[in-house]
Amino acid sequence: MRDLPALKDLNALSSYLEITPPDNRKAVFESLDYLVMPPVIEDYALMSDIIGQYLSAAADGTMTVTDALNAAQADCEAQALEAFRTCPAAKGVHHAYAGGLLEHTLSVFKLCRRLADQYPELDRQTLLAGALFHDFGKIREFSGGIANDYTDEGRLLGHLEICVEMLAPYLEKSGLEPELQRHLKHLVLSHHGTLEFGAVRVPQTAEALVLHYADNIDAKMAQCRGLFAQLGEGESWTPYQATLGRAMHRCAQTPVEEKVEKKPRASRKSSGEDGMLSLL
Repeated sequence: MRDLPALKDLNALSSYLEITPPDNRKAVFESLDYLVMPPVIEDYALMSDIIGQYLSAAADGTMTVTDALNAAQADCEAQALEAFRTCPAAKGVHHAYAGGLLEHTLSVFKLCRRLADQYPELDRQTLLAGALFHDFGKIREFSGGIANDYTDEGRLLGHLEICVEMLAPYLEKSGLEPELQRHLKHLVLSHHGTLEFGAVRVPQTAEALVLHYADNIDAKMAQCRGLFAQLGEGESWTPYQATLGRAMHRCAQTPVEEKVEKKPRASRKSSGEDGMLSLL
């Protein structure tokens, strides 16, 4: 199937973008009256120049890496917003709907940010950069259109290799230490975790392990969310899922109790044992 022309009318995509998945399945079928915009960035050189400019600023010390990444993200969104917003994260399994790539990327970024807070020994900047870019190659891996098939480039290279190729020009201009550049590339190439699941290398740094598990958790939770949404009233078990290797059970939820403010206890003299128990 040939690539379909890009759709410029975002009103045609509003049913995708405004409804939270998995309820947007109805919107998916309703939107078949329109051409779905392929994930296309018309000028990759321009995007590389933008990111290279901010990475150079980070290397010069005029901007922090976090500020540079945020600024680069904002400028790149101005050039590639339509592609990144509407590109799915996959053909199936998880986040396989318009906007899924952006939703998945932001979720993985938030998970990595929290894990970096918990484990300060991690290289926070490299980890967060890896989270932002780990699936970016998917905007060239998928053809777009209603069928949303793989491109020839996607079939022959895959989004991991494509992403590293996209990163290369502005990493060369960035002035970052070669070891830092190599580490970011490793995060991208290893985030699938194992060779049988498409990783070029298994994760071999702490940051690469964290990115892999954050990516995997978000993908698995998206699968569970979609499966549970299909259960009818009174149903609690999904059919067997080959991608998970099991059926899934939706358990009853613990009721959420309203918080009641406790009155402060009156002070009283106590024995040493009572004093220890009061700490519990």
